[in-house]
Amino acid sequence: PYTKPARDAPLRGADVARLVAGFGIEGDANAAHNSPRQVLIASAPVYERLDLDPGALRENFLVDGEIERFASGQVLRIGRTALVRLTIPCEPCAKLNRVRPGLARDTAGHRGFLARVLTDGEVRVGDDVVATERTLPPIPLRPRERVYDLVARIPFGRVLGFKALVKTLGLTRTYVRVIPRFLVSAPAGLPVHRVVTTDGALITQHVHGQAGLLREEGVRLSRAGRVATGFLWDPTEYFGCEALAVG
Repeated sequence: PYTKPARDAPLRGADVARLVAGFGIEGDANAAHNSPRQVLIASAPVYERLDLDPGALRENFLVDGEIERFASGQVLRIGRTALVRLTIPCEPCAKLNRVRPGLARDTAGHRGFLARVLTDGEVRVGDDVVATERTLPPIPLRPRERVYDLVARIPFGRVLGFKALVKTLGLTRTYVRVIPRFLVSAPAGLPVHRVVTTDGALITQHVHGQAGLLREEGVRLSRAGRVATGFLWDPTEYFGCEALAVG
């Protein structure tokens, strides 16, 4: 197992990793409650094909088989008690090119799979990774569909800010600038009026009649036209279905 104390810090190898349900791995920079990127699992065959040094893909766990053959929503057991839910394939980033020029290109589609932790557990070197019979709803692969999937779940009378939306979906920060374009071209009936800027301001230039639609749902606006913090939706509820896999 590997952890990193900060996002760009060197990996730390350990004999055991402690997984915390709904949070991630203790001591790892990617541990966060409302994130699909709590754990990264990579495939040993990819390391062999590309002749990589250990930890080159900055994964938490390296497994013998091809993790990419599984689908989003598959529940795996790692070690004796830890259950994880596969969320989205990990997209290669330019930082991999620091390891070796062209590595981001070479690992496209083979960087590994991201996951969320469903149950507490300790994972040691050599532990089994087993695909269980349990599955959960998949998270869409394409960012646009991922945004629509989350927006559709924002409850009546609640709003979600750009930053929280991006973090919940595991997107890079640059998508904050792209979200308005997604909303303009959203399917009819999607409650795009429930999306606001990170500081609660309306996006009326992209969503016609947003203020009126929110007031009809009982959302209170300040004189400056910002949504009161009490109406912000907790995006961790997006992962509420995970209780089905451990109940």
